[in-house]
Amino acid sequence: MRAAPPPQPSPERGREFPAPAPAQRGRIGEGVPSPAHSVPRTVFRGEEITRSDRAIPEETPVALTYNRTAYAVMLATPADLEDFAVGFSITEGLAHSAADIEELDVVPVAQGIELRMWLAPERLERVTQRQRRLAGPSGCGLCGIESLADAVREPPGITRP
Repeated sequence: MRAAPPPQPSPERGREFPAPAPAQRGRIGEGVPSPAHSVPRTVFRGEEITRSDRAIPEETPVALTYNRTAYAVMLATPADLEDFAVGFSITEGLAHSAADIEELDVVPVAQGIELRMWLAPERLERVTQRQRRLAGPSGCGLCGIESLADAVREPPGITRP
């Protein structure tokens, strides 16, 4: 790993912070699914028949973790995951800028993808303050789920009477 560049002033906070080293940003593991797959289609318009392929976007469970603490699971298209992680972190108030994320790894796992982030120590308390305890009654059913293990569970077996 390379040494971090010298500190830079932060316009958001008026203090200095070390800029993340390039080697620390965006390590993407092998096996991230394609963001879309192609399927054949047939279009009928009057007497005309057209056959072609159509791109269908994929969605996969994506877990966001901070300093090894599970925070949330979202359904997302597996593209631009680094941008998704940074934008989510800023929107949630967990980071003021991308510089607050000291390290970010995109890790494919059996149940989906983990976005493993390590925050600057002064931002970590915000994670516990903002953690959600919601149960979503509609939609995809992932509201309030914090880990991929909870999001992708095996259904219980059925026994015959």
